[in-house]
Amino acid sequence: MKIGSGEQTLALRYFANFIIIKERGRIAMQKRKNSGKLSIFLAVISAIPAVLAVVRAIKESKQR
Repeated sequence: MKIGSGEQTLALRYFANFIIIKERGRIAMQKRKNSGKLSIFLAVISAIPAVLAVVRAIKESKQR
């Protein structure tokens, strides 16, 4: 069975679309991972003042 040029073009288009969709999915997953890492980073940064307040309170209670 011989494949015509029209069928080859169509097959190449389908393959190209598959690659594009796959790449978009990969990029979307990376963005989700990065946003998760960013959320953890922001949570740690926002917890620092609370930790410092606890440490300060413990030091003050030991001095009394």
